[in-house]
Amino acid sequence: MKRLLMTIGVLSMLATSANAGYWSHTPKFGGGWESHYIPSTTDILRQYGIW
Repeated sequence: MKRLLMTIGVLSMLATSANAGYWSHTPKFGGGWESHYIPSTTDILRQYGIW
């Protein structure tokens, strides 16, 4: 039983960290970069209290 709970805990930690969003970088005209964070589906669901 203890091993099962430990396995579930580790898998849940891996699942939440693997669903991270990502950064998108595009060059701007005249120099510099524009950066945007694209959230994952899990981030969006958490924002609205669904997940």
